[in-house]
Amino acid sequence: METVSHAMQPPSMPRKSEKSPKKKLSDQLLDATHWSLPLASASNAQSVSFQQLEDGIVFKNDTSEKVRFVFAPLSTAPKKKIEGIRLSLSGVAIKGAGSIEVNGVSLPLNGSTFIQCEPGETLSVLFECSAYSEIVLSSLSLAWKHSKEDLSQECSTEPRVLIVVPDYPSESNLYLAAFAHSRNRRYVQAGLDIQVAVIRPHSKAQMLYTLDGVPVFVGSDWDLKTLIKRRQYQVIVVHFVELFHLEIFDTYVTDEHLTFICHGPETILPLLWNPTRAYFTQPIDIPPQDKATVKAIRAYARKSNVDWVFVSQWLEEKSEEVMDVKFLNKHVIHNVIDENLFPYHEKADDDRKNILLLRRFENNQNHSVDIAIETILALSRRPFFNDLSFSIVGDGSLFEELTYPVKNLPNVHIQRTFIPNSGISSVHHQHGILLAPSRHDTQGVSSCEAASSGLVVAGSNVTCCNYFFEGDVNGTLADPEDPEALADIIERLYYNPAEFKAISRRMSQRIRDICSTEKTTDREIALIASALETAEGGTQTQACGHEADDPLLTILVPAYNMEEYLGRCLKSLLNHRNAPKTEIIVVNDGSLDKTVQIAREFETTSPGIVRIINQSNRGYGSAINTAIREARGKYFRIVDGDDWVVSDNLAELVNLLENEEADLVLTLGKHEFAYNAPSTPIMTYPMLAENRLYYFDDLTYPLYGFHTYGPILSTSTYKTDRLREAAFAITEKSSFVDMEYNAFAIKSVDTVRYRNLDIYRFFIGRPKQSCSLEGWQTGHAQYRSVIFRILERIHADREYTSHKRDYVIRHVIAPMFNNMLVIYDTLALWRNIPSFLEEIKGYPGVFNVCQTYTEENYPTTLHILKHYRIRIAEEDSSQISLLELEEKPTAPTAPPPSSEAPASAKQPLPQSSRRHSAIRRALKSLAPYGLVEHYKKTSKGH
Repeated sequence: METVSHAMQPPSMPRKSEKSPKKKLSDQLLDATHWSLPLASASNAQSVSFQQLEDGIVFKNDTSEKVRFVFAPLSTAPKKKIEGIRLSLSGVAIKGAGSIEVNGVSLPLNGSTFIQCEPGETLSVLFECSAYSEIVLSSLSLAWKHSKEDLSQECSTEPRVLIVVPDYPSESNLYLAAFAHSRNRRYVQAGLDIQVAVIRPHSKAQMLYTLDGVPVFVGSDWDLKTLIKRRQYQVIVVHFVELFHLEIFDTYVTDEHLTFICHGPETILPLLWNPTRAYFTQPIDIPPQDKATVKAIRAYARKSNVDWVFVSQWLEEKSEEVMDVKFLNKHVIHNVIDENLFPYHEKADDDRKNILLLRRFENNQNHSVDIAIETILALSRRPFFNDLSFSIVGDGSLFEELTYPVKNLPNVHIQRTFIPNSGISSVHHQHGILLAPSRHDTQGVSSCEAASSGLVVAGSNVTCCNYFFEGDVNGTLADPEDPEALADIIERLYYNPAEFKAISRRMSQRIRDICSTEKTTDREIALIASALETAEGGTQTQACGHEADDPLLTILVPAYNMEEYLGRCLKSLLNHRNAPKTEIIVVNDGSLDKTVQIAREFETTSPGIVRIINQSNRGYGSAINTAIREARGKYFRIVDGDDWVVSDNLAELVNLLENEEADLVLTLGKHEFAYNAPSTPIMTYPMLAENRLYYFDDLTYPLYGFHTYGPILSTSTYKTDRLREAAFAITEKSSFVDMEYNAFAIKSVDTVRYRNLDIYRFFIGRPKQSCSLEGWQTGHAQYRSVIFRILERIHADREYTSHKRDYVIRHVIAPMFNNMLVIYDTLALWRNIPSFLEEIKGYPGVFNVCQTYTEENYPTTLHILKHYRIRIAEEDSSQISLLELEEKPTAPTAPPPSSEAPASAKQPLPQSSRRHSAIRRALKSLAPYGLVEHYKKTSKGH
């Protein structure tokens, strides 16, 4: 095959007279004439090259340094609307490791990648080739995408086990989470159908590839939610579980079994701050353990559907000590050391002279590379040093700096590269001692692999190392900060070859005895298989009947055509220990789908807890009226059929209600979106101290009480008797009547208590929700009607105290007034504003309160009040909303004397900002704190 070799030459450029057809970017990337080496690599020109092949390009690096090849010219994304770029790459690593990087994202050598980017964004492309590597790229496809692609949807629908990890090996870095890959290869060999999900919060890239038969998906925390919502995974295994995982599981896990494989940071973080700090820094004061994490870990420690697997006995004991909790389902299973991949090779006497340092060289002193280098320097001052040979292999951000002191020693051989798992054994075969000091280890996988191969591990006597390497017997572990002691160990082995060989045999046998596949992954496989068997046998939802006539809490679930969501809602309401103390009333409002059948299944499996009330389609308000009348619980709250709750926190609320006497209990919740957006709080109550009993009227004073909204449907649990005393009826067959509930339910409330419990999950983004642009278009008249029904009620009902009446006007009506203006402006219904204002002014003082509220909280909405007459005079509903002009310096401050709009009003804003400013102002009035992203998303293109 003909090749063209390039070494240290710039890309060839056509002469001015030549007219070369412009190649597609994907073709250019496989064209050697577009690649070059940076000048810094000139000294390696004879050992570094790239060659054009008939079917691709090959990159070679025969040096001990990592090399980066640069692609030119720079490419830019199209300037028209795009969401990202999809790249699919295929090739082969003949030896070593390497990958193409696009905007800092390393592409899998055989797989697909989607990277989010902006129109016109410049793409930075390079190829990173590790030391002694040869990589062939044979094909590459590239496509700009006008909508975001979701590679998670291309994951196989067959696997029933999801393996969640923070990192994973690929051709660009073969060391990342190699311990997890060792397990997963064995899982696949044993017949487990798995999907690996590498979850990196807020990642803007997705990837799909396969490594050694293991399917791998890379994505963000949003993608984890998406995968769980598929409901195909019956078991979810997590390495390095974090708080964000647990918060996602709180929200999205129903029947799935969870297995957490614990490596240390999850449960003993305070013990790790100093051992893992940056190199050459002073010890730090240990910060307190994050309270939210501790609370979450303790909750999951006691869950019956969670197994905790600790990689060492030391870690299990320390975890229970630090977390101050006993784990309900706990197991000690070491990381696997594959005896077939790392077989024992008997060592010769001379092997003791060949010393290996195989590490990651990141700025994390846990790896103790500094101590290893200082050990080599200590040995260099001893008479036998020249009879030794050192191999330093690895990579990382601090590689050059950490290896600098020994790089010129003639018997120190440095290779900046990653070695695939399959190639490490041959490296072990060439050495006799592994130099592996450490400041912290919960097992030390790379050391165990070396020991299995027959290397003597010269390491540190920290944590559990004595257990794995029998330091008391073998005498090869030193103080973690004493390089001279490590040098003494190596000197002892040098002068005692027989002892060296005996320790080699003993260490290898020890690791095979406690870390073989039979003792490790086979046990994990049995654990997972048992969970799968349990899951296939039926639902794990906790539910049982009761005949009590006095449940502590009645929960109304209004349901109209909720077949897609109702199961999730009811499972969350039942899947906790206190479900028998609750009553769940599902009001089926004339659904035309399978809503009633789904509800009936839950009524059958949870008799006495779940009951169904069927009615003709009379609307949300009718469901509330019916449930309050039928409720048997001491307290009452509402959970919409497309929403759900955090089950454990609901259970805690039920516990507290046992002895609660407050008329109203306020809790917390979050918005969850149907697209990629972070969860946001529904409402916070920073003005309230937890557990303190307040009088409602005292909370109506400015500054002392509620700042924006007070009690709202998703955060409020009312005494049922107080709701009945209020003697209200919510309007039937109308949208937005949750605002009526917010205004009327507080009428008979005297006392309030706040509990810091995150319970409610408000789902945003479902088609045809009332809180959507489509909902505004069809329901704006109903929204207006709700405002005036509330005003009419609080003015006509003499039992409303002045405090309550003022509260409703300031905290319900005023936000709705602001929102009504924004809705009219957004929908170009400016002609509706005059009659709306006139009607508001018919209630004494209300307009002034609303105007003051708007000035203080949403001053830009005043632009609508000042200029809506301009839009009416123009008689052009295609004009952009007034709020889109709010920040323009030329916008008038008062209506002009004529009907002609100012010139600035006729200048359209960029398409990307259309309606967004209007939408942002509407959000907090409709449902405070958290719908901004929803409206930004749904308003595009309208």
